Amino acid sequence: MKTRRNERRRYTRHALTCPVTLYDDRDEMPLMIATGNLSDGGMYLAVPAQAAPKGHTRKWPANVDLTFCVPRSPEKLDVFSIRACVTRCETTRDDSVCGIGMRFKKPIDLSLG
Repeated sequence: MKTRRNERRRYTRHALTCPVTLYDDRDEMPLMIATGNLSDGGMYLAVPAQAAPKGHTRKWPANVDLTFCVPRSPEKLDVFSIRACVTRCETTRDDSVCGIGMRFKKPIDLSLG
């Protein structure tokens, strides 16, 4: 019988798609993508595999800068710029998408609840 794991996350995840620009320390072109989910403590991104390194987080810079917009209404977007650390990087079975988990260096109040 399967047992359900207790949720250990400090911040609630929200399924919110919003534009993200990711800058790394390698002085390459910024990566422009959309969130998979978002919380006050971090985010998950799904990146086309050709735009992301294969394999583990050690191939990513330890820290990245993110800029993203959270829609509040059709007329209002809140813009956030924050430093984050890559905590997970894994490709799908067919190697088409790389999933990247990031933790913000300092949690922010997104007021999404």
